[in-house]
Amino acid sequence: MERLMLENNCIRIKSVAVIGGGLMGHGIAQDFATSGIPVKLWDTSEEKLTISIENIKKNMHFLGQNDLIDDVVELITPVSVFEKAVTGSELVIEVIKEDLPTKLDLFKKIEKIVPDDIILASNTSTFIPSLFADVLRAPERMLITHYFNPPYIVPLVEVVKSDYTSQAIVNKVVDLLKFCKKTPVVLDKEIPGFVANRLQAALLRESISLVNSGVANYEQIDQIVRNSFGRRLSFAGPFQISDAAGWDVISKIAEIVWFDLDNSKKLPKSIVDLINSGNLGVKTGVGVYDWDEKSSDDFKDMLLRGLIKINKRI
Repeated sequence: MERLMLENNCIRIKSVAVIGGGLMGHGIAQDFATSGIPVKLWDTSEEKLTISIENIKKNMHFLGQNDLIDDVVELITPVSVFEKAVTGSELVIEVIKEDLPTKLDLFKKIEKIVPDDIILASNTSTFIPSLFADVLRAPERMLITHYFNPPYIVPLVEVVKSDYTSQAIVNKVVDLLKFCKKTPVVLDKEIPGFVANRLQAALLRESISLVNSGVANYEQIDQIVRNSFGRRLSFAGPFQISDAAGWDVISKIAEIVWFDLDNSKKLPKSIVDLINSGNLGVKTGVGVYDWDEKSSDDFKDMLLRGLIKINKRI
C-alpha cells in the first residue's frame, strides 16, 4: 500500500468516485488506484462489481503488475449503494451508457446528494458539457473527462469545459490527471464528439465510402492504414507530418483530393444493414469480419501489446 500511497498532499483531489464499472469504468478506477488515489466504484449489483474487480486483476496481470494487484484492489471500494458511492468523494466521474437522458437523470440525482464544491465529470464520447450544465444547480463544477480505451494504457484524456465551468475546477482536474501520468488536453471550445472522435469519424466515413464505391474492400483499407500513415500517427500528429512534408506538397494533394472526399451526413446503407441484421462486430461474432473467441482474443491481445510497446517508446 505504501508504494501506491504516494506523497500526494500536493494534489487537492484525493478521492474519486467512478459511476459505472463496465469496460471504461473499471479501467478508469484502476488507473486512479494505480496512482495511489482511493476510488469508490459503483455499479448496479454486487455481481457486476465482482466482475469489475476481476477484470482489473486480469488487466494488471497482463501488464506484468502482479506485485501491485493487492495494493491497487485495496484502494478500490466496490459500492452498490448509490448514495454511499458519491458521498465523501471530491470528484465524481460518470461512466455509464452513451444515452443523454439517462446521463442527465444521473447527474440530477448526484446533485441532490453531494455539496456544490464536489466536481462532476462525464466520460461521454460525444455530448458537450453545456448539455449537462443546463440541468445542474451548480454548472460551474461540471466538465468532460474523455478517456480512451483502454484507459489504463492510453494516456490521452480530452478535458472539455462549458462556458459555465470554473477555471479553478479545470485546473484541479488537470493537475490530478497529470499526477496520474495522463496526457490531459483542454479543448479551447466545446463541440460534439470533441477532437479525437471527430478525426476518427472523418477517417471512417471516407473508408466506408471507398468500400461502397468499389475502390477497395474492408481488408485492403485496413492493410493500407496499418502499413502506412497509421504507423506515423503513433509518433507525430497531422500538423507535424504536414510541416515535415511541406505545405506546398500538401496543398497540391488537397487541391486534387479534397473536393472529391465523401461529405455525407447519414450512415451509409451498408452499415445500417449490418446493424439491422444484428452483425455488430466482435460482440456478436460478425461485423465486416467474422469473429470467434480465438480471433477476438488474439486481436485484443495484439492491440494491447502494441499499445504498451508504443507507450514505452514515446
